Amino acid sequence: MKKKSFSSLYFLLICFCLLFSPTTVFGKHHVYVNETNKLVPFSPGSLPQGGITIIVKTSVHAAFQSKLTISGQEKWGQLIEASPRISSFEPEFIRAIIYTEKNRYLYSDEQRLFEQDSYREVLVTNSLRTHLEKWVSLTEQKHYGLLSPWSEVQQNFKRMAYGTVTDIESGEQFRVQRRAGSDHADVQPLTKQDTLIMKRIYQGKWSWKRRAILLTINGKHYAGSMHGMPHGGDGIPGNQFNGHFCIHFLGSSTHKRHEPDAGHQFMIQKAAGTLYSALREASPLQIIDYYLTCLREEEPLASFLVAGSPSSLTSMNDPVYVRERLHPLLDKMTAEEETSDMFSVTIPVKLSYAKKGKNYQRICYFTLVRGSQWDRWRIAEMELVGE
Repeated sequence: MKKKSFSSLYFLLICFCLLFSPTTVFGKHHVYVNETNKLVPFSPGSLPQGGITIIVKTSVHAAFQSKLTISGQEKWGQLIEASPRISSFEPEFIRAIIYTEKNRYLYSDEQRLFEQDSYREVLVTNSLRTHLEKWVSLTEQKHYGLLSPWSEVQQNFKRMAYGTVTDIESGEQFRVQRRAGSDHADVQPLTKQDTLIMKRIYQGKWSWKRRAILLTINGKHYAGSMHGMPHGGDGIPGNQFNGHFCIHFLGSSTHKRHEPDAGHQFMIQKAAGTLYSALREASPLQIIDYYLTCLREEEPLASFLVAGSPSSLTSMNDPVYVRERLHPLLDKMTAEEETSDMFSVTIPVKLSYAKKGKNYQRICYFTLVRGSQWDRWRIAEMELVGE
């Protein structure tokens, strides 16, 4: 009886370890999600026969990525290779890169699969599409942060509490301590080494530019946005950081304004993996906000927010402009309600810019278009008036 009881306990222990180990078994599919800040070069034949690897990262050039490998009797890679192809265009928004033994594919935000080199669309079966969506979503859940409001985050990140910042592009990490802040978190790098890492993220030069980050507190990863400029008082002795910097979360605002900062909110969506859906659902005024943010933060997504060639909007790339929507000349709610069933709209926006040490304001007329009520808005024209 004792021997039988011991065997039963041993069997239960093995089951428990399999269930909660880093390698999880989903039916016949062995799935392992791994976070790494090292780029993995494509190596044909390096995968298990018939297997696939899914990689999620915020951009093509991002070093920080999460990887999931699937292998099993179904030979999913071979199913992809055997699927028919049709001519297509470059997908707009890429959620994942999928590797088979032979090729690389792009998985779009519309659940479509494309050859990376030719952009030909792969016509996968409904069953295969369902599995790919499940696996990509699983990898995204591991890679991105929680889109939690500031009111929730600050309950877990109280004053003098500690956290870890991960830059979602480079994968660089450093420790911080929250020192103050009511509308957002005022934090400081914890040590001299943490300050050096933060400065390295900004290529060795402090900057007000926003960056998408994850803030890890007690095992939870929150989607956030930071800037890289020391300011204000209060310093941790010996950390060689003169002041503090700010971390924003969903709904956070700056010291000067009550409404959330558009640039920080853009980066928060990026860190949460919800940016593409936000761009597709955005109103015309929100698209203008996103576009100005992309220009200010040098985000390559700016080219996806225009209709046709971005060269028609080159005047906006003049670095003297402060790309920030100050106050629309149209009431925000009225504008959004009136454009719900429109396919073209022109919205005037007041912009400010600096030239030769002086500040100026001009009106910019943005014309936005879409093909149908189900299409996303794009900027077609932009005209600056006044002096």
